[in-house]
Amino acid sequence: MADFQTSPDGALFELVARGKKETFFLNDNAAPPFNHTYKPTEPHITETRTTVPKTAPAFGRPLEFELETFGDILCEVTLKIDLPTWLPMLSLIQGQQPTNPQTVNQALIISEDGTDYTYGWTNGIGAFLFESIELLQDKIRILELSGDALFFLQNAESTNSQAYLRQRKLGQHSGTPANIARNATPGTLYVRLPWPAATTDKDPGFPLIAASDQVWRIRLKLRPLEALIQTSNTSETQIIKADPFDKTFIYTDLNGDAITFQSISRLALPPPQIQLLTRQSYVRDQFRKAITETRLEYPFRRFFPNIMTAGELDYAPFNTNPAATVPITRRLEGLHPTGRLLTVFRRKQDLRTARYAQTINTFQTSPDGEFYNQMKLIIAGRDRELLWTPTVWRDIVSLAHDDRYPGTNQASFNFTVGAPTTEAPTGTINFSTADRPNLYIELQDTIPDPQTGQRTTEILAVVESWDTYVFDKGRGYVKFLN
Repeated sequence: MADFQTSPDGALFELVARGKKETFFLNDNAAPPFNHTYKPTEPHITETRTTVPKTAPAFGRPLEFELETFGDILCEVTLKIDLPTWLPMLSLIQGQQPTNPQTVNQALIISEDGTDYTYGWTNGIGAFLFESIELLQDKIRILELSGDALFFLQNAESTNSQAYLRQRKLGQHSGTPANIARNATPGTLYVRLPWPAATTDKDPGFPLIAASDQVWRIRLKLRPLEALIQTSNTSETQIIKADPFDKTFIYTDLNGDAITFQSISRLALPPPQIQLLTRQSYVRDQFRKAITETRLEYPFRRFFPNIMTAGELDYAPFNTNPAATVPITRRLEGLHPTGRLLTVFRRKQDLRTARYAQTINTFQTSPDGEFYNQMKLIIAGRDRELLWTPTVWRDIVSLAHDDRYPGTNQASFNFTVGAPTTEAPTGTINFSTADRPNLYIELQDTIPDPQTGQRTTEILAVVESWDTYVFDKGRGYVKFLN
């Protein structure tokens, strides 16, 4: 039996306090050492339903969902994606019954016979599948962003401990040939969409019952199939597009025997399966009545993507002096109070070969393959954020404000006070009144585009602003739509 040790000091205090504790606790002026108050929570029941799109999904085509309003408060809006594969039924051991290709592809490495090149859906396919994502209230567009912007915003959300699971849901990986091959069968993907008052689990929820006569729709535009497959075969001198169809592939089974097979044809590839999952809560009649009779205002995030380019003329000074300081400025467009500015650099060659998550400048080895040496934000001709290296914009700001390392070379200008919150802004710059906001960038040299022979870099700058959604007299609307 355990020998429990007692403290002589504790025993002494107990003797001194005996008979006095009751007097203290019964005293009306005494402050209790423990808080026995409980915060009331409205009882609710949550239900999740699946909605199919109005038309069948197809690569390169638009797709639209109409939000089914079966509950009282909308808590989550998520796309469920099941992608087809060019792999046929395969066997883990030669001679055995063929099974689901995902089982074999995740356990073994499948590559092209004779070249060892691997093929898979592009890194982060869950987000990059979409060229554009729009949220519409009746016929009014209240939120819009691209799949590219959604991917990099997702990389700046949540915490490091949750990052792996979030990346798996997006079909994101490290980019090795083996992981490219495994992404030919990424499994079911889940992409949570930004929605006013329902972007994260910490948000209060979107009260559908406060605007029951309105209709909300989600409009998507899918990228073409040819723009969604990547290969481990890369080149700095030519454009290599992935084509895994009607090819001979090979893998080594669990017994060490080599097995070859033919992939399916492009015409035989089935379309993707995309469904809308909505989680909604039911509340009591009393609470429902209070919601419908009260004016409600919810702050929510809106996004203004800026796509800019650094071209051959910008890089020309490196031709005569490789160590030259090459500054450029690019104008930023945005509205409303802005809490964060995300900036990403990517080569045109990577975008043409479906490597949308590639943010590394392979011409540079330091600092960490970045496209710029230093960067700052200028407003009204004055430095709003000082000139700093990528170590600050990529690492320090991300860890101090966004609470996680993004895993990609993306710069974060964060204007919040402390850690950000999705419930309300804690610090902003008003881009509606900001005078001539510009990014000042000192470029690093890069590799010419093999298609044009010129150095071309795309700069994606996402202005993440705050707006207000209002519910009043049975109608919902965006307070500052323009």
